[in-house]
Amino acid sequence: MAGQDIHKLLDLEVRLSEVPKDGRSYEFDADQDAKEALVAETKLEDVKSFSGKITMRPFRGGYQAKGEGQAVVEQACVVTLEPVEEEVALAFERIYMPGKAPEPDVAPNAEVFVNLDSEPDQDWYEGDAIDLAPMVVETLMLSLNPYPRKPDAEFADLTEDERDESESPFAALAALKDKK
Repeated sequence: MAGQDIHKLLDLEVRLSEVPKDGRSYEFDADQDAKEALVAETKLEDVKSFSGKITMRPFRGGYQAKGEGQAVVEQACVVTLEPVEEEVALAFERIYMPGKAPEPDVAPNAEVFVNLDSEPDQDWYEGDAIDLAPMVVETLMLSLNPYPRKPDAEFADLTEDERDESESPFAALAALKDKK
């Protein structure tokens, strides 16, 4: 069912009215349609499994999504282009705050300091529901090996072309020099 939205197929929309103070867990296990949609949306060769569990709980005026997952995917080897299977352990953590994301108050061409070791990623939501599927797919894609390689794959040795030196442009210049 290529062409379907992977976010709708994972069905991870959380109604905030259903999240109690102590939190609620949501599990997902991608079915065949969701796996095919994920392959169609990405550069993955195949998705063999994709599942996990996320707990949502109220947090500092918003909501925290935290959990774990696992996936088994195939990507093309960067050397041979043959499929390489990879098992991926996923760690989900995101803070959702009500409202719209604030516009950064930064002058053009100004330097911006970003502390990547601070708080977990923060997203904004409006309405009475939060869709966790975009965060789940994003986490999977960022957790993949960017250069998958079969264990025995090697680049072929590069050798110099064996040409007749008389064909070289430098040989033609040398011949002109010899005439003088």
